[in-house]
Amino acid sequence: QRFEAVVMFVDLRDFSSFAEASQTDAVAALIDSFVTRVAEAVAGHSGEIDKIIGDGVLAVFRGEHAVAQSVDAAVDCIRECSFLERSPGVGLYRGDVIATALGTAARADFTVLGRTVNLASRLCALTRPNEIVIPASLEIGPRTDIEEQSRERVTPRHHQRSEEVIRYRLTR
Repeated sequence: QRFEAVVMFVDLRDFSSFAEASQTDAVAALIDSFVTRVAEAVAGHSGEIDKIIGDGVLAVFRGEHAVAQSVDAAVDCIRECSFLERSPGVGLYRGDVIATALGTAARADFTVLGRTVNLASRLCALTRPNEIVIPASLEIGPRTDIEEQSRERVTPRHHQRSEEVIRYRLTR
């Protein structure tokens, strides 16, 4: 099935160095707290978690209010994770996705894929802690809970077209 959606990637920044230097139970506790808070933020704004990938979460928002819901979820993810040992970064991208089952007869997962998913991941990789990066083309309207930090043109890894992106931070 092909449909339009806003894809959100949320990833803990600098998680690898934390994991290397910490006890196993501390790493597990951090991931558990992070995933729980992100899942609550996504569900609270009508999104669906597609995958939990280590210290990252892939979520999808569909429908008429998908942009506002995804930004609200991104803000909540950052707020709810503010006391954790590591902070998340969030990348959002809107476009067509393909929902399909991937795998073998013995093991298959239902997932979304396509350029939109890849670009949301690439934008997340550009984030700093507690930052939301979105393409300038994703019109979010006026908001009081986040403020623009900068605009820049980037060419995401493995893509040929550059894109203007906006970096946002939560207002204090």
